[in-house]
Amino acid sequence: MEEKSFGVAAHFRRAPHVAEELRKITQALADRHELQVQGGNMMIELRVGGGDKGGALRRLMGRAPMAGTKPIFVGDDLTDEPAFVTAIDLGGAGIVVGDRQGTRAQYRLSGPVAVRAWLEAFVA
Repeated sequence: MEEKSFGVAAHFRRAPHVAEELRKITQALADRHELQVQGGNMMIELRVGGGDKGGALRRLMGRAPMAGTKPIFVGDDLTDEPAFVTAIDLGGAGIVVGDRQGTRAQYRLSGPVAVRAWLEAFVA
């Protein structure tokens, strides 16, 4: 279990056999307490409504020193999709890491090693 600012995430990478039961329990809790469920890469998140990475990125981009700049958002999970959309809406870009399909990101890097190499080249 991972505590988050506005909810919790249950990771099941080491126990994939519990995924379906975990989804049922999470959905029941969400229905009972008016929460949102967000699936991800071998995890499921339960959180209050209205909070996602896109909203967080938009708030950050409205503050100094980010205001007036263009965001580049790099992510590898389904939970990163709202931030890809926001980055594009703000004139920036989204970069998905890995081979996940159905993404709104315009660019792709193969994995963490490629991300590090891209960042080093970008900074240089």
